[in-house]
Amino acid sequence: MEDLLLAFVTLVASSFILSHLLYAGMDAFLIVTFLASAPVVGYLAYERGRSRWHWVYVAVIIGPLAIPMLYFVAAFSTFRKMINDRRP
Repeated sequence: MEDLLLAFVTLVASSFILSHLLYAGMDAFLIVTFLASAPVVGYLAYERGRSRWHWVYVAVIIGPLAIPMLYFVAAFSTFRKMINDRRP
C-alpha cells in the first residue's frame, strides 16, 4: 500500500512541476528532465526486478511521470497477487 501512496504523491508533484514549466516556456529544461529521469527509472526498475531497458524507454517518452507509473505497476501487481492468493 505504501507503493500506491508514494506513486500518488510522485504523480502529483511531477504533474505540478511539468505544468508550471510548460507555462514558463522552458522546453530545453523539459528535454533535460526527460533524459535525466531515464537512469533514475532504470535503477528503480532494476531494484524491483522489472525490465530495466523497457522502463528506460518509457521514461524517455513520458519523462518523470514514469517514476509514479513504476510504483503504480508495483502496487497493482501486489494487489493482484493478494487477490489470487485468497482463492481456495
